[in-house]
Amino acid sequence: GGARLCLPTVRGTVLSSLLSSTFIFIGLLALSAAEHGLHGFPRTAWLTLALRYLGWAFLFYIPIHFMSVPFVRNFLLWSLQPGDSLRDALAHGKGEDYPVCLGRRAAFFPYFVHTCWLSVYAILIFVSIGEEGYFGLVPIFGLGNIFMVPVGTCASMLFAPPLVSRSYPFKVGPSAILFPIVGFLLVVGSYILLRRLIGPSLASVMPLVLSAYELLGTALVCRVFTREFVVQKEVREGYLGTNQGLVVSMAICNLHAMAEGARLTLLYVDNLESQDWDILVPIVSGVLWNVMVRLGGLDRFLHVVTNGWRKPNNGSRLLRESGYCMGYPRFG
Repeated sequence: GGARLCLPTVRGTVLSSLLSSTFIFIGLLALSAAEHGLHGFPRTAWLTLALRYLGWAFLFYIPIHFMSVPFVRNFLLWSLQPGDSLRDALAHGKGEDYPVCLGRRAAFFPYFVHTCWLSVYAILIFVSIGEEGYFGLVPIFGLGNIFMVPVGTCASMLFAPPLVSRSYPFKVGPSAILFPIVGFLLVVGSYILLRRLIGPSLASVMPLVLSAYELLGTALVCRVFTREFVVQKEVREGYLGTNQGLVVSMAICNLHAMAEGARLTLLYVDNLESQDWDILVPIVSGVLWNVMVRLGGLDRFLHVVTNGWRKPNNGSRLLRESGYCMGYPRFG
């Protein structure tokens, strides 16, 4: 298998930005209608919950679980390219003469998983929790994942084709997919809490915190990928014909996109709690920090501080270049 890093094309960046913006717009529109009602329609509980479910589907489920996760999952677990079916994974693992029943079970696997996901989200959205009303979006996301992790694992054991590797995807996957999300939540949550304790002066270190999140995430995914794939000959042979470097590239680009999303969220928080000209602190510090990073100042500083141990590599170079496709269009 290959391990080449790459960036999306300009055309792909524009199309994906437009598509994601469309889903976000429709999702937020549905959630807004759920909160304020639809003109000309009586505001009933069932209509409100149905709009919340529709908003959640467009904001999260369709773009993530339906359009993104299956391709990454199939690529990591079974070395399948977009457009390949799970029957192709069976043919790769057991030969063309695999039993018909296995093919039917493999074809059933994605339908079963989607049904479980949609059912879990429906229950969490429609279930009442007493006087407090209903679950918010964050509890729905957290509880849904807590429930679906064991269900998805059991379903893959019962229906899915045999894995190409039993080690590589389960070690690279969390560092490439979970770390950007968990890191984003930790950074945003910690900043909001500390902002209330320390005050507006905390905004001056916002760019430093976000850069540390990106650099740590990039270093982690590159290290795990090198250890579990690059130096493992048997694993590479199992993924012949695919460029697994796409997983690392996706993770690094996602880290930068999540960092810019965190920046936008924290600027919004600062704007709500700022007085007079306090909002200029994160804006000015962010501009100065970005100029320094683009000129290579951060790489030089880390090289000197670590006495030459930390040097720019392909991962850090890709992180810097990802700003043009993953940061500026979405943050703008």
